[in-house]
Amino acid sequence: KKALMGKKDDFVRCLATKMLTYAIGRGVEPSDRCTIDDICAAVKQNNYRFSALLTGIVKSAFHSYHVDGYDPLAVVGRIWNALRAFGPERFVTLFCALLSAAERRMEYVNAGHPSGLSWREGCEPSALESTGPIISSAFARPVWEKRSHSLQAGERLLLYTDGVPEARSDGDFFGERRLLAAVAGRPAGGPALLDDILGALDEFSRGRPRTDDVTLLTAAFLPRSREAAGSGED
Repeated sequence: KKALMGKKDDFVRCLATKMLTYAIGRGVEPSDRCTIDDICAAVKQNNYRFSALLTGIVKSAFHSYHVDGYDPLAVVGRIWNALRAFGPERFVTLFCALLSAAERRMEYVNAGHPSGLSWREGCEPSALESTGPIISSAFARPVWEKRSHSLQAGERLLLYTDGVPEARSDGDFFGERRLLAAVAGRPAGGPALLDDILGALDEFSRGRPRTDDVTLLTAAFLPRSREAAGSGED
């Protein structure tokens, strides 16, 4: 252990290389050097935490999923396979979606992640709920389901990490109720909605440092213009 602690960077690079090989299903190539450098830098920046290595491997391996056309179920299956190199105590939650403007459809897998929200102005938001458990080597085989969601013109989407609803202040959680209130106050969505949610989080936490990461993503399915509709394009 003392010898390893004296060469932490070398150990992390060796481990990252082995884990990446397992995750992407092939030997590393010279083109993977920048990826490995990024993973090692992230691990060092996070005080050599194993969770940072796990996150880096999952994110980097995602780029290899183009062979499956980024099919959500295939992506989750590949990540599950990558996590088999880790113990069952290591897990990932994930919301993976593939949008088709031409077919006006979104296919998605929600692997134990907070429910996304979908709405149109004048309509109540609906939840894009979990379609399976967290991704972990504890499961002997893939157990996730892919769902299809029809997209309507003017529909908005909001995805977020659990650091948003699980933010705490004086024993209380920020919760989905405050998220829904933010959507109701900004039904047009967009960057303004994200600013409102972040502002509400800051006000709720009263300046206390966050204990978990906060990531937000919003999107809108816009109606086709007349020119695009006439040419059959979105």
